[in-house]
Amino acid sequence: MEFSQYKELFIGESEEIISSLNNNLVNLESNPSDLSLLQEIFRLIHTLKGMAATMGYQRMSTLAHALETLLDVLRRGVIEADKEIMDKLFQGVDKFSQIIEVIKKGEEESSVEIEDLIETLKDINVGDIKTGIKPTEVGGGFEERRVLRLDEEDRKMIKESLEKGEKTYQVTLAIERESLLKQARAFTALSVAQDMGKIIKPHYIANQIKQEKFGRLVVFFLTSKHTPEEIRNKLVLVPEIEKVDVKILDINLLLPLKKEKETEKKETETLKVSQTIRVKVNHLDNLMNLIGELVIDKTRLIEISRSLEDKVLSDTISRLNNLISALQDEMIVLRLVPLAYIFGHFPRMMRDIAAREAKEIDFIIEGEDIGVDRTVLDEINEPLIHLLRNAVSHGVESPAVRKAKGKKERGTIRLKAAREKNYVAIEVSDDGKGINIDNLKKVAVEKGFFTQSEVERMKDEDILNVIFLPGFSTKEKSSFVSGRGVGMDVVKDKVTALGGTVHIETKEERGTKVTIRLPVNMAIIEVLLVRVGKYIYCLPLVSIIEIIKISKNEVKKIDNTEVVNYRGTVLPIIRLEEKFGAVGRLLTSTLEEEKETVSYQDDGLSVVVAESAGKVAGLVVDKLIGQQDIVVKNLPSALRKIKGIGGATILGKGEVVLVLDLNSLIS
Repeated sequence: MEFSQYKELFIGESEEIISSLNNNLVNLESNPSDLSLLQEIFRLIHTLKGMAATMGYQRMSTLAHALETLLDVLRRGVIEADKEIMDKLFQGVDKFSQIIEVIKKGEEESSVEIEDLIETLKDINVGDIKTGIKPTEVGGGFEERRVLRLDEEDRKMIKESLEKGEKTYQVTLAIERESLLKQARAFTALSVAQDMGKIIKPHYIANQIKQEKFGRLVVFFLTSKHTPEEIRNKLVLVPEIEKVDVKILDINLLLPLKKEKETEKKETETLKVSQTIRVKVNHLDNLMNLIGELVIDKTRLIEISRSLEDKVLSDTISRLNNLISALQDEMIVLRLVPLAYIFGHFPRMMRDIAAREAKEIDFIIEGEDIGVDRTVLDEINEPLIHLLRNAVSHGVESPAVRKAKGKKERGTIRLKAAREKNYVAIEVSDDGKGINIDNLKKVAVEKGFFTQSEVERMKDEDILNVIFLPGFSTKEKSSFVSGRGVGMDVVKDKVTALGGTVHIETKEERGTKVTIRLPVNMAIIEVLLVRVGKYIYCLPLVSIIEIIKISKNEVKKIDNTEVVNYRGTVLPIIRLEEKFGAVGRLLTSTLEEEKETVSYQDDGLSVVVAESAGKVAGLVVDKLIGQQDIVVKNLPSALRKIKGIGGATILGKGEVVLVLDLNSLIS
């Protein structure tokens, strides 16, 4: 493997580690005493340090080492991860990202300045900023593995004390620097503590003091019925004790060692079973294109087999059909990428936006394990970022405003994904102020998008869709109550181009929810072929409910829209001949025209009932041809903006036919 390949592998793995670091740091900020999180962050940075050193990126390795030192101090409980320290940890991870970007461009890592940050980290690593305790004064003997790792007997003792109503504390004593009797003061403090409860490993602690391995910092665990304040107040009375810190022991330390080993064993076994390899994306794209061509040729062979009526050929092609279908299914699975690939970047982004806006939020992610086609994933990142930024900046109120409204000071923003047949629905919701419909109507009239009489006749749902009109929110940001609509036309354009839909729901003072629905797979889909006039159209099978026959007399008109009675509800109908006849002629202009002519029957109409995003419509067709797998091809640039067309495909006989986008057509 050439160095460039090693470099590519290093960049890919580093980006994954940086993403995990950001997420773990966001969680640590909410749970600063979570030892398991500190251990995981330490492990990730240690791994990154080793990788960088192996590749010769010394500055990156040096920065990782400085962060490791700080994390080790945090793990030992000498200091706690406050806001200042968390900011420095985030800055360190940002520097990692900057170095990776520089390496991608083939530039030297020295272009990223890290010296000031490393000096700041060293200042923090000197010890507890509030007490001035230095690690050189802590001395050996109180390493994390010796103090924080408790054996089974210790854990049993802690559990018994819990059953008695006692609590277990981690006590840290700092003896004055000038003290000449540090050992005597330490033993006196231990004696006072022993009167208030039981010290865990008392002989070990006493031995460390005798050997002067404690510097001026004494750390021990104490089980007691006394409160932290009572323990602290008695210990500070010991002469020459500068500071006493008492905090409840992390419950994670109570897990049995045996169980930890079993968990590690299971994780190792899982790693052995779940093996993966890295494959370049362009290889998958090329393979998908080749399979697409196979699907087209398969359709052609099926047509030939039917015309020749040869049983041996028919059986062979049937077998080939099954093999290609299986290959197609496997390829589709290979191209599916978990939404976690992009969702993983959002917690850090939301944390930074909330801090900048002086707002407090709980950001919840659900359904990140759902897979979507890589093409969809690449394109949906930008719209989601825009929606999430809007939710923080313009949806959730400030803590003071929320408190005045009787809400929790911390707002909640939820990013949720769920599978719906061959579609994935992604929701971005908040519990903020929502959108004022009356204000929206007023702005729509003021900006000249509608007249007053038009907006009065519009439903609330239709008024909300005004937000997606280009230029609606470009003049004055203050025009919208929640600030929504800034660039929402771009969001809709992106989603529609992927064959998806965008839907908004809002309740004033309750919040807003934006739902994006996207196809899981875009390359090869199952369709229903129908004929309308002289032309064939493909209707995605996933959106079709049923096919019905209606009399022409049943068709009525409401507000210039043709409708029929469908199972007790009003069903709008769409005549494809009127909507796409000209486009059909354009696509088939280079082909020999069909000699067959189709006349509309007076006795009835065939209607394909389809559903999209909760809306149902009927598509009038002349003939049902059958189901088929097709490869969706991009349209010429002149046709891409036509509403209701999602692409084109080539059938077995070489016909170019339209693939209809039922989502945009019905909506």
